[in-house]
Amino acid sequence: MQNPTIHTKVADLLLEKGEELMKRWAENIAWFYEEAKTIPGFKVMEGFNLDKTKLNLDMSAYGMNGNELEEFLMEKNIFIELVAGNVVMCMTGIGNKRCDFEKLAEALKEVAATKELAKDGIKGQPKSLVKKLQWKG
Repeated sequence: MQNPTIHTKVADLLLEKGEELMKRWAENIAWFYEEAKTIPGFKVMEGFNLDKTKLNLDMSAYGMNGNELEEFLMEKNIFIELVAGNVVMCMTGIGNKRCDFEKLAEALKEVAATKELAKDGIKGQPKSLVKKLQWKG
């Protein structure tokens, strides 16, 4: 008899514990979005058509563009999926635990605690574009 492949093991895990894993994932995502609201100046993209499992994060209120935020998070061993302008996107999945979301939230809180809110808008952007780039929050 052949050894089960990783795909078979994953399928078995999903059959066995899929509902529990999905529920925990949804709870962790909801926890993160609520925690994000406690960080002054921090923006996380939300909307009807957006996938909530992809965390789109913006710390431009602190003068950080997406590349700078990515570098900061990498120093904390948090690796993001994508940088676009002032936004970084973090992918989540059923394998993420609450401690992963807590680690990300703590890193973002550290930015808020150690940097001043930018006085003139988004770093690196002409003032004429700042209004267009800012999100309603």
